[in-house]
Amino acid sequence: PSVLIGIHVRTGDMTSDLFHRYGYTTAPPEYIERAMQCMEKQFQNIMFIVSSDDIDWGERNINAVKRNIYFSRNHSDVFDLALLTSCDHVIMTVGTFGWWAGFLADGQVVYYNDFPAPQSSLSRAF
Repeated sequence: PSVLIGIHVRTGDMTSDLFHRYGYTTAPPEYIERAMQCMEKQFQNIMFIVSSDDIDWGERNINAVKRNIYFSRNHSDVFDLALLTSCDHVIMTVGTFGWWAGFLADGQVVYYNDFPAPQSSLSRAF
């Protein structure tokens, strides 16, 4: 059986100028690639399942070459959350949606560390 690893990518509202000025950040494709490589070192027979508020971004930026990968397209957020929580492990970028997916999946979770932006209004709130 495959090891299911969910990947949740939040971009959408996080890319707006207002959010960036406040200190919100988004994970770059390099972060996701490193996290996938880390999982590939630990597990065999992996299937990556990608959910995002901008699945087109995911398809353009997540390296699917020589990987078993499924991009969840045209599903509700409820469906995607259920899909991610059924995974064995989760790679998340930013936001509570990914956090809940990782928590409920109850496996290993890779968190994006560069949030919020240092010295930002948002960072002072934490």
